Amino acid sequence: MLEVPVAPSLVALVRVLLATHLPLQQTVSLSADEGSPPEQGPLVPESVRAFAFVVLGKVCLVDQRLAKECVTLLVREIDHWQRDDGGDGCPAVQSNALLVLGDLCVRYTSMVERHLPALARCLQSPHALLRRHALLLLSQVGPHPLHNAPPPAPSLTFTLICFSSCCFKIT
Repeated sequence: MLEVPVAPSLVALVRVLLATHLPLQQTVSLSADEGSPPEQGPLVPESVRAFAFVVLGKVCLVDQRLAKECVTLLVREIDHWQRDDGGDGCPAVQSNALLVLGDLCVRYTSMVERHLPALARCLQSPHALLRRHALLLLSQVGPHPLHNAPPPAPSLTFTLICFSSCCFKIT
C-alpha cells in the first residue's frame, strides 16, 4: 500500500474548513466569564464545507492514520439530519461525507464496516440526494471482484432498490 506523506498544515487547514464556523483569533480577556460559550467566527459557506469533505477524503485515502481519526467525524456529519437539536445539515456536505465513507469502505473496509447501520439510516433521509448516494454505497458493499471472492448476491441490491423506491421515493 502506498503511503504518501501529507503536510500537517494541509490537514489543519482542511479541518478548519470542515467546521460550520471559522474560529476566532484567541485573545485573552480578563472580563470573560468562564461559563459563557465561546464566540463563533464567520460562517463557512456550505459549498466550501462540501469541498473540504472531498479533500479530506482524498487525503484519508493515502493516510491510514488520518482515515482512522476521521471516520467518526464523517459518520457524525451524515447523521446530522436526524439529530434532536433541530439542526438540518446541508445535503451537499452530507452527501460528500457519505461518498468519502464509501471510498474509505473500499480502501479500509474494517474501519467503516461497524458504521454500516448509520449509512443505512441515510435511506430514510428527507433529502433525495443523500438517499440516492446511500443506496449506491450500500449496493457496492461486499467483496471486491478483484479479491477472488464471489460477487455479492444480486438479490440484496434488488431488495434495497425496491425497498427504497417504494418507501422513500428516490427521485
